[in-house]
Amino acid sequence: MRAYLATFRARFRTVMGYRAAALAGVFTQLFFGFILVHILESWYASGAGAPIGLAQTASYVWLGQAFLAFQVWGPDPELRDLIRSGEVARDLLRPADLFGLWFARTLGWKAAGVALRFWVVLAFAALFLPALGMPELALNAPASPAGFAAFLAMMALATLTSAGLAVVVSCFQFSQVSAAGASAIAGAASMFFSGLIVPLPLLSGPVERLSALLPFRGLADLPFRFWLGTLPPRAVFSQAAYQAGWVLALIVGGWLYTRSRLGRIAVAGG
Repeated sequence: MRAYLATFRARFRTVMGYRAAALAGVFTQLFFGFILVHILESWYASGAGAPIGLAQTASYVWLGQAFLAFQVWGPDPELRDLIRSGEVARDLLRPADLFGLWFARTLGWKAAGVALRFWVVLAFAALFLPALGMPELALNAPASPAGFAAFLAMMALATLTSAGLAVVVSCFQFSQVSAAGASAIAGAASMFFSGLIVPLPLLSGPVERLSALLPFRGLADLPFRFWLGTLPPRAVFSQAAYQAGWVLALIVGGWLYTRSRLGRIAVAGG
């Protein structure tokens, strides 16, 4: 366990050092969040009915931008380079499970990516937008203290889910020259079924029912609904249990797949 904790801390500290890159990413997230809430404002102004109001939808969008780093864009870049360069052999020599090391490393990457950016987006959406005369497009406070506690619990599971999905995508490079195909599929599915393209409460019906079966909803939609109050705090137990099941499935499935590929690895070089 100490090896995994050390791996997590080392990656977390490394990523936290890239503050300039994170700041550039924050401006991009603020820009797209601003555009998206205005598009949705126009849609609401057209008189279209929706199960949630504009203020709740705007809060949903800003939460999505704040925690955008949890989305699965592709493999962990550090793991990708290890596999491509053959330096994966170094990890194979360590007295620890390979998948466990990779999961801890990716978990540190995801956690640091969110820690660098989320507070700037939340501060802008909650404080500056009302000051600019746009309170209806600002981030509202959590619906209740219990709902906020449920939100935090689901965000902890979102961190684990995000890391698990990223490591699984990384592992595809054991059998492929490039993980570009798996990355494209995972990225599109992650963005859509987590609710970051269109908030899932606005897509009631088959899409929402399908999203409830997939792990991507736990990256954004589920935690956000507790913040907004559209899910009662008592539902956190059933929702957390279901999401924890997905986390376990990703870890066990990724570990089994990695073990099945280790015997076929050929490291070139001298």
